[in-house]
Amino acid sequence: MRVKSILTYCMGILLVLAVGCGVFNRPETKNGYYVRHYNACGPEAVGKALTKFRKYKKRVSRTKISQDIQDNGNTWRHLASLIDKEGVEITCPSEIAEVCRQYGFIVIPISNLNRLDPLKDVALVLVRKGLLEWHWLCFPADSFITDYYGDDTVISKIYLLKELP
Repeated sequence: MRVKSILTYCMGILLVLAVGCGVFNRPETKNGYYVRHYNACGPEAVGKALTKFRKYKKRVSRTKISQDIQDNGNTWRHLASLIDKEGVEITCPSEIAEVCRQYGFIVIPISNLNRLDPLKDVALVLVRKGLLEWHWLCFPADSFITDYYGDDTVISKIYLLKELP
């Protein structure tokens, strides 16, 4: 009897957590794409990075980059949107690596921002504050990477971009 009560309690908690405002206030979609993701930091950072390479003289729009990211799957965005519609703005590191590969680049994880040369290197940097605030930035386009969240800024990932041969 006690196990059944605990299970019922856990299921109730899970149901309450799963039914956030996103269930009732769905994020806007257009042609199967989450529109809020078009202006998210992931597509923006990738767009800035692409403009640093000569082969992309014409800027690739954030909308196109976002659609390319979403074409590879929206599982995390869909699940996050059930809790809050802003969850569709998430771009995972694996998605960044994949979209960069699609545009002709490999990403090389590095551990220290100081290893980058602002005249030669282009990198995508994921910073965070605590557990819930994350943001993609582009080195060297964004000059405030180390203090994006002030003293609370933690650099989580650094992906150096190199053109595929």
